[in-house]
Amino acid sequence: MNKQYSPEEYNLKKSEILTTMSLNPKSIEKVFQDFTQNLPHQNLVLRNTENVVGDMIDNSKNVVQSFDVSNGEDIRYCYEVT
Repeated sequence: MNKQYSPEEYNLKKSEILTTMSLNPKSIEKVFQDFTQNLPHQNLVLRNTENVVGDMIDNSKNVVQSFDVSNGEDIRYCYEVT
């Protein structure tokens, strides 16, 4: 990812990138997408939970198949519960 370049190589690489961006912005988007595919990302967001199945759940207990729940207990199949 971080590669050491001499000042001449850096200026050359910089001019190549700027030329590519001005000619075809979609190619930069593709390069970015390819780059991010190789990076790890967080699968679930569960904070202070016990016995839960779902995503974006905070401070909850016994929650099944629910999403975006805060301070829930003994609930199932819910969405946006606070």
